[in-house]
Amino acid sequence: MMSTSSRPARSSSFKAKFRELVLYIHNSKVLGVESADERFHTSFQGKPGTGKPIVAKLYAEFLKSTGVLKSDVMEETSGAKLASGGPGAIIETPKDNDGGVLFVDEAYQLVCQQDWSGMQQVLDIIFGVMESNPRRVVIFAGYKEVFEPF
Repeated sequence: MMSTSSRPARSSSFKAKFRELVLYIHNSKVLGVESADERFHTSFQGKPGTGKPIVAKLYAEFLKSTGVLKSDVMEETSGAKLASGGPGAIIETPKDNDGGVLFVDEAYQLVCQQDWSGMQQVLDIIFGVMESNPRRVVIFAGYKEVFEPF
């Protein structure tokens, strides 16, 4: 899982990690390595206003343009929404048969709720999707200071 620094998306650290990913995908194609079993989930950590949702959409578009994903549809939700809706909130999230991206902003809220058993079920469903469906990418985002325990 690739993780960005707490700097804005324009930082050199983010660019370096992105270039590594571009090279990895390119080299895999050149060498004939099938990327169908690869997972491209990631997390974005940063302060408010650093453009995490915008970068997530660009990441989805990039994955589609390289053939990793068939769809760049991005479903955006929050840790609070999933926490309050429980496991049903994930099940009711619209699905795109061609994959796409599930962007969970303020994901740390999934682990700081009172009803841990409900949140554990939500996380189990998300992690199950992450493991079983390579056409579906999950991006967790949040503030670095409170994201660490997540």
